[in-house]
Amino acid sequence: MARACSVNLYVLVLLLVTLVWGATFPVLKLATAQLSGLEVSALRFWVAGLLMLPFACRASRVAWRDGSILGAIVLVSYVAQAYGIEYISSNRSAFLTSLNVLMVPLIGICLGRRHHGMLRDWVDVLGRRLPLIG
Repeated sequence: MARACSVNLYVLVLLLVTLVWGATFPVLKLATAQLSGLEVSALRFWVAGLLMLPFACRASRVAWRDGSILGAIVLVSYVAQAYGIEYISSNRSAFLTSLNVLMVPLIGICLGRRHHGMLRDWVDVLGRRLPLIG
């Protein structure tokens, strides 16, 4: 019984995260009507930074370095997204952003970072192609 409750809790949290993620695109569209893409991105990163502050005290020097590099990359992508959403619909922006899930592993394979077997590659390829067909 306890296991079923924890699974239900995980499903509920996953649905909540999905709902929040999906809601960011219409909110971003409304925000870019009032602020520039850079201002919206700065606001998002300030809020995220404040929420992560309690965890930052325990981070190692390597984690700070790696996190700073990844944060800079993500910042550039968010600024580009916020700038782009001024010119396209929020649902198109959400679709293009969701393609990251497909593109990141494919870019990793192109860069020679293969960490799994042939069967898993085929499952990955089918899993990436079928959603695009439908």
